[in-house]
Amino acid sequence: LITRAAARIMDRMLLNYIPRVVNRVEVKMDETMQLMIRRLVSATIYLIGMMLVILQVPQLHSLATAMLAGAGIAGLAIGYAAKDSLSNFTSGIFIAVFQPFRVGDLVDFRNDHGQVEDLTLRHTVIRTSDNRRIIVPNSIMSMEPIINWSIREPEVVWTVDFDLEK
Repeated sequence: LITRAAARIMDRMLLNYIPRVVNRVEVKMDETMQLMIRRLVSATIYLIGMMLVILQVPQLHSLATAMLAGAGIAGLAIGYAAKDSLSNFTSGIFIAVFQPFRVGDLVDFRNDHGQVEDLTLRHTVIRTSDNRRIIVPNSIMSMEPIINWSIREPEVVWTVDFDLEK
């Protein structure tokens, strides 16, 4: 319960203070990067809380030691079994760092046009003009060609051909 409360308090603090700090230091950080930082900090707090619980209960010490001893073999097995999830996680971090698209950008993905609504470590949510939500794993988003209509300027130049025959 304390870990959950600490994660919520830290999330609220980051929600309020990241924009203030970014404005003071004049660093360019958009909503997508702020969201990713908040989620990573929250996951770290939960991990630390779990480790503190293990350290407080003496009966869990031997269990934790046994778990760490088998962690190498289990890590290989889990890594192989979760390669798709790890691929999505890694792709989510790369998308947040290199920002080929951000939350709020207008994109074309597989012949669907929409606005990036949310970006998590696992998937990206695109809201289409007819209010459908397309949820795409980040590994697919990083592999597929995406047209980002608002990455630089909101104005788009279209070439229009006119036939002026009489």
